[in-house]
Amino acid sequence: MPKIGPIEILIIVLLIVVVFGASRIPEIGESLGKALHNIRKKNDFEEETPKPKVVKKLEDDAVSAKINEKIAETKKES
Repeated sequence: MPKIGPIEILIIVLLIVVVFGASRIPEIGESLGKALHNIRKKNDFEEETPKPKVVKKLEDDAVSAKINEKIAETKKES
């Protein structure tokens, strides 16, 4: 992967200024900042979202089934 040095960054900045104009760059930066903020906020929300009750119920049922199997095995051994 090619490395981006200071000269390449300067060329990219100059191209942006030529294409968008110096007056619109703050607006573009602001909109990009808001977009990144919204993306991060959405990702944090998805991580904090609890599991639906159906999934928890299925997990609880699976644990209960394993416990009941162990109890049955213990009764057979006795």
